[in-house]
Amino acid sequence: MRQTLKILHLASFVGNVGDTVNHLGFRHWFEALLDNQHVTWTNLEIREFYWKNKSWDDDLIALINTYDLLVVGGGNYLELWVKDSPSGTSIGFTMDQLQVIDVPVFFNALGFDTHQGVYGDNAEKAKNLLSYLTHDPKRMITVRNDGAKKNLTELYGSDFSDLIPMCPDGGFFVDFDSVVDSGSSVQDSEETVIAINLACDMEDVRFKNYVDGSSVGFIEEFAAALTAVSRKNENLKFVFINHVFSDLWSTFQVLKLLPDEVRRKNVRVSAYDRADRSVVDIINEYRNADLVIASRFHSNVLALALNKLVIPLVNYPQISNLYADVDLSDLAFDVSLPGFEVALGNLIGCKVDATQLDYDAHILKAGLTESRLAVEAASKTWLQANNIIAGG
Repeated sequence: MRQTLKILHLASFVGNVGDTVNHLGFRHWFEALLDNQHVTWTNLEIREFYWKNKSWDDDLIALINTYDLLVVGGGNYLELWVKDSPSGTSIGFTMDQLQVIDVPVFFNALGFDTHQGVYGDNAEKAKNLLSYLTHDPKRMITVRNDGAKKNLTELYGSDFSDLIPMCPDGGFFVDFDSVVDSGSSVQDSEETVIAINLACDMEDVRFKNYVDGSSVGFIEEFAAALTAVSRKNENLKFVFINHVFSDLWSTFQVLKLLPDEVRRKNVRVSAYDRADRSVVDIINEYRNADLVIASRFHSNVLALALNKLVIPLVNYPQISNLYADVDLSDLAFDVSLPGFEVALGNLIGCKVDATQLDYDAHILKAGLTESRLAVEAASKTWLQANNIIAGG
């Protein structure tokens, strides 16, 4: 057996806090499968390819083949809106290139997303990609618990539903005590902290039912709900958490509409930094919250992983699918239609006054663990077959 296992990890490391959280949980788990081998990870930022700083070319294939193993993801890379992609997805390899990658490739907890549209013949290209990945013994692919299997079934029927296992996102399994300290908080001991992550990108999907398909009406109602709640409870602290750059815009639009007194007394905005540098601070923000109001996938993942009261804001199918996958659909709060302001304000008030969780955290964790154990068994078999670990 080799002394050091060299893994090249193709994923997002600077783009999104959620990706970094996923990697933390995934690597800890994956290394435990590797027979205590010494592992070195080399990050290969996928956004370098989106930015055109790197290319999906022969030099990349040559680089990959100098490693013992390639890991791709997690991330939402099986999206079908991408123009001019040889694979029909965000993964830019041609089929010929994939076949000359000599090392085993593990595709980890990928999102399969059709809700931003399907460009041209991408559905057929992606079908060819998935057919190859599910039949080549040197490739293993899993999809994450954000409705990916449901989307696969809706598009391709049963072609892949039995071949591609669902793996819970790594963010559910982060060892938070090892990542962050107890997290002394800035808050006053009498404050009730409401962590807010607000996503207003993809307006054509999220806000298609609003006037002009714009986020303006949504933001007005959201700000009004916060205002109403703050008037009933002066000890609330709204902490806006920004996972990506566009979240800053969402935060600013809400702050503009809050009364000056609320902005000055009841608001804090978390720092925005490169994802791999800010992840510890952001985990602490969630950890110190009493309630999380969450738009983005990983904002919801962190809330559930940290056993927080949560209001999932649903205006994108991925979020409702996540809660369906973990049998907590009753928690989802639909903001895809105008007219939610009063109901949201009332719900926030009820959650603030709650004395216990409105879901069973033990049952949630047990279900997630059971799902991952099934993937773990398949992963060990695959690693053994590819001589990454010794046979049982």
